[in-house]
Amino acid sequence: MNRLWPYQAFHNQPPQKPFLVTAERCFCYGEAQQRVGQSISWLQQRGVKPGARVLLAMEDDYTTLTLLMALWSLGASALLWDAKAPAWESLEIIESARADLLLLDRSLQQRWQGSRDWQRGAPILWVGHTLPGVSGAEHGYYPAGLEELPVSTIKPTCSADQLAYVIFTSGSTGEVKGVKLTHGALAAHMETLKQQLGYGAESRILNNLAMHHADGIGQGPLVALCTGATLYRPYRFEHHTVKPMLQLIADAQITHMVAVPTMLALFAQLGADQDNVFKTSHFTTLISTGGYLETALWQAFEARFRVQIHNVYGLTETVLGSLYSSPTAGTHKVGTIGQPADCEIEIRRLGEMERVPEGETGELWLKGPHLMDGYLDMPQQTAQVLQGGWLKTGDLVYRDAEGYIVYQGRVKNIIIRGGFNIVPEQISRVLMLHEDLHESVVVGKQDPLWGEVPVAFVLPKPGAEVDAARLAAHCRLHLQDYKVPQAFIVVESFPRGAVGKVQVGKLKAQLKQLEIDVDESGVSSGRRTEERVAEQLLQQAAEVFQLSMESLNLESGDANTPGWDSFSFLNLISAVENRFEIVVDIEDIIRIRNLGQLLEVVEKQLQQRAA
Repeated sequence: MNRLWPYQAFHNQPPQKPFLVTAERCFCYGEAQQRVGQSISWLQQRGVKPGARVLLAMEDDYTTLTLLMALWSLGASALLWDAKAPAWESLEIIESARADLLLLDRSLQQRWQGSRDWQRGAPILWVGHTLPGVSGAEHGYYPAGLEELPVSTIKPTCSADQLAYVIFTSGSTGEVKGVKLTHGALAAHMETLKQQLGYGAESRILNNLAMHHADGIGQGPLVALCTGATLYRPYRFEHHTVKPMLQLIADAQITHMVAVPTMLALFAQLGADQDNVFKTSHFTTLISTGGYLETALWQAFEARFRVQIHNVYGLTETVLGSLYSSPTAGTHKVGTIGQPADCEIEIRRLGEMERVPEGETGELWLKGPHLMDGYLDMPQQTAQVLQGGWLKTGDLVYRDAEGYIVYQGRVKNIIIRGGFNIVPEQISRVLMLHEDLHESVVVGKQDPLWGEVPVAFVLPKPGAEVDAARLAAHCRLHLQDYKVPQAFIVVESFPRGAVGKVQVGKLKAQLKQLEIDVDESGVSSGRRTEERVAEQLLQQAAEVFQLSMESLNLESGDANTPGWDSFSFLNLISAVENRFEIVVDIEDIIRIRNLGQLLEVVEKQLQQRAA
């Protein structure tokens, strides 16, 4: 069996070199190496052996990374989970994952009180903070007593086919699957990232994406472990941290920044007077990943900030990426996902193994050393997507005349209307060209005559009045008649996941329960205008955060409201702008921290309009 250890660069760095920089402090490689060695001893004392499955759910990045390295050194694997996930969802994962040990953030002890019996099954070890003076020694939380343990002298190795970690993903369907990734897949993909994106020991990487997501753990933590780079995670990404994050690029001499398209949109919206932020002597690489990058945003961002975006296409099932629209690799073309690197691709007809002719849309299949080992304890689902060494991605693409791959949408989202296949993302992109719309998502609705018909959820721009006849006419200019949506449903926000992707499954569920009440213009809205402003605001917040109105008040804010993060907050701002037909100034957006402050802004705008 071939042995390897792709993380040797972590052990070889000078002790004083920065490893991880957070809001609290800078952790150097020397103390991180010592923490890993002592954590190995700590885990050995608690019976962790090669092949063990250990679930990690904690909020502290440094603790997560050092425990991850300790587990790998012992030949164990990690199941990475979100410590902020709802209790019911976390308990379902814990029950299905069949972990041998749970390493849980101590905040969960209180947050999960009152939930069903979650203490049965695997033993639990509680994890505290890492800062001096708050180690939790008085309660026995890790890392209490760690400094008294010897630094392990174990020389870690692993095999290429040994499980490294499992990341849980639900995609757009809502079904949670655990993606198994081996050390061999991670090692192969890290080499690709070095070549495509220029990562190395001198890289200073700014990546604030959640570490239980593929791009959060991969493009930053894993790169640092494999290259000896320095990772910056100083802020949780929020609307009010946009400006300091951009300023950090110059202050910390950042070389690489990793973002999802939603973040790029927020940088463009809130990063006023920071157009030159990427024009430093050190900065080299801006990476967009984790979702489809709209061509309009791509073009506008590059023109304004004068920086080329490296657009990465990949799946959790491929570690991170597979195709790259990369300036440094000569594959940069706006509006495409570029070309494959270190893997093979085929574009096949739906439901068949036959390749499509050049220029025709089909399903993308991938083959390479970076593919997942399968879904955790889900053999049937694994067999559906892994066939003969190829991964069936579920994504629709075509190859343009220059050989670049153009993303079209998801196979599972296809609407079949009277035998005709409709890609809903194509309709959404057409609708985004309309001057009245800020965003649009199209889904299929069951129909007794046609089987399915497209229905468009539309989010208008502030102050815009949606007219279905105009939208339909706009669609007919660019689409065949059978692709024109049957109805346009006005929404004030979209349900989104942790990295800002619209959760299409939730929209489909809403559609099943919704009696579409279309007015004479063909628009479904359902807005209420007779309620008092404060009540409307609380109701809107309850809808965005998916909470009861009774649980909210004007003191509810980012520090005490479940689900209040940067993405959901901006959903709330957008919804409020549409409901009250106002525009919230950028400076107000940055200042607002609770519903009371938002109410003040709304009432002020309404008073000004009335005057």
